[in-house]
This record gives sequence, C-alpha cells and structure tokens, in this order.
Amino acid sequence: MNTEQKNDYRDKLRRFLATPHSSNTFFEEYKEENKDANFDDYTKSLEDLIDKLDEGKLDDQAQFCEEIKKLKLPHNQFGC
Repeated sequence: MNTEQKNDYRDKLRRFLATPHSSNTFFEEYKEENKDANFDDYTKSLEDLIDKLDEGKLDDQAQFCEEIKKLKLPHNQFGC
C-alpha cells in the first residue's frame, strides 16, 4: 500500500472510532463470531489496526484486508 492509501484507510478507521453508533452495527456482526467480545475490545482492535498502519506493520493490502474482514468492517470501503 502506498502512503496515500494508508492515510485514507487510517482516516476511515478513525471515523468509525469517532462515531460509536455507526461502528456498533459492525460490532454486532463481529460479536456473532466472537461471543465474549465487548464493545471496548472491539474499539481497541480498531485502534490497534490504526497503530499497525502508523508503524508500517501492515504494508500488504491482502493482510490489511484480512484484518478488515475479521472486524466485519465494510471491506469495499478499504479496497478489499
């Protein structure tokens, strides 16, 4: 992924964090597969994903898409 893509994805992830009511829908879907998860755990996972992008630990689009799909985010918004 190039820097512009990472910045775009990071901004989208931050918007999900900033609007809990919109990310709650995705959390409910996530919770179906992760019964013990709570919303705080879910938001922490979003924050961790942002950190991985910031630190250059997710340069591979396919690897990033795996994370997006695990979190049940709208993968079409992230080029997946």
